[in-house]
Amino acid sequence: MNCKSLQPAAKKCVNEDCELHEKGFAKYFCNICNLFDDRPRPIFHCPYCNTCRMGLGLGIDFRHCMRCNACVSLADKDHRCIPQKLQGSCPICHDTLFNSTEPLKGLRCGHVMHLSCYNQYCRGQNYTCPLCMRCMEDMSDYFSLLDQAVRMQAMPAAYQNTICNIYCQDCEKTGECRYHFVGLKCTQCASYNTREMGRYEQLAAFPN
Repeated sequence: MNCKSLQPAAKKCVNEDCELHEKGFAKYFCNICNLFDDRPRPIFHCPYCNTCRMGLGLGIDFRHCMRCNACVSLADKDHRCIPQKLQGSCPICHDTLFNSTEPLKGLRCGHVMHLSCYNQYCRGQNYTCPLCMRCMEDMSDYFSLLDQAVRMQAMPAAYQNTICNIYCQDCEKTGECRYHFVGLKCTQCASYNTREMGRYEQLAAFPN
């Protein structure tokens, strides 16, 4: 305290002789959260979250999704709703998400984790959500490379008639495909994010 005057939380000092009476305690003050912030960054109070968020404000660069009960960037055109999705914890570090001061990363499936946790998780060559196992990002370019690898590498004669029963973790459908050690491709959505459920030998020709 500058003048040592006892006072309730406010933007300016109640003592008119104090230099903070005109200057104020901080660049940003929220009289609901009693939050003071003097850093050069935009902050706004969301009445639906009932907390302060980093950004210019609702309708400017953020909107509040009532179903998710979370503020969503207007730049996020692929927002996928999951009810109360910020009420849980980060699947990597298990810290709370709703009151987190760290940047968050929304995945294609709709789940959320800390951006720093996401970067660390990806460095381990993980590309599926740790909660639902769907692809976290658009993997079409990577899957095209796998298509090329499958075409370039012929399977040994012992495996040329091996058919796999698979479950696709992206489209959540089951199906069959020809076995290949590079990967098992879903015939429904062309994803390689699949699990083998079983295999058998096909006597008749199987379509590629």
